Amino acid sequence: MNLALKGREFVFMDFVKAGLIVAVVAVVATLLGAHFMPNNSKGAVPWILGTCVAGLIAYFVIPSSSAPTNTGGDGVTGPGGPTPSVTSTTNTNTTTIPSITTTTPSATPIATQVDKIDVYLEALQGRKVGPSAFAFDRNLDFGLGYGWTGTADGVEVDGESCQIRMEVTGPQTFPAQRSAKCSEEVHSGFSGALNSERITEAGDYTVTITDELTGTVGTATFTLIGG
Repeated sequence: MNLALKGREFVFMDFVKAGLIVAVVAVVATLLGAHFMPNNSKGAVPWILGTCVAGLIAYFVIPSSSAPTNTGGDGVTGPGGPTPSVTSTTNTNTTTIPSITTTTPSATPIATQVDKIDVYLEALQGRKVGPSAFAFDRNLDFGLGYGWTGTADGVEVDGESCQIRMEVTGPQTFPAQRSAKCSEEVHSGFSGALNSERITEAGDYTVTITDELTGTVGTATFTLIGG
């Protein structure tokens, strides 16, 4: 790039020198012509002046019309000089996608201790004669069946995580029974086994279910009416 500019400047200087030489030659030629003209006639003055003017015009026109030009990097011809560089900046927009964290709710732990026990009664032999009254059958036998539901905060607790003591008390006494079940259904028959009793005496009875681990107690009372 610098070599090309220097070359153009050299050519420009050659044209200037040529114009100056032409002007000088024109002036000298005019003076010689005027000197050697017969009697230095005044009529030659316009010719002399015209020659001088032509020399001056040649001095100024030749260098200016031959001035070097510079072609910039964009291919456009213009006056000499460095072409300013153009820097293109591309704006890149980066979109960040926020991470999404999914939280799975933990399962509610299963309760293993009861805070309430509900006791319910059924007649396995005999019949029910009132909301809390039962009667013997014809043989003066009554088969009592009972069950219980242990709950924690209103939710039934199933499984064998309790220490249950079952007891039937009244005119006729029975040995206490035990179970690990926090909830138990009434069985369909009875033989004096688990959660059932055979009663032969009339009167008022109470069924008590106690969880000895928590001290929770549930009771149900009934009246057994004779024949």
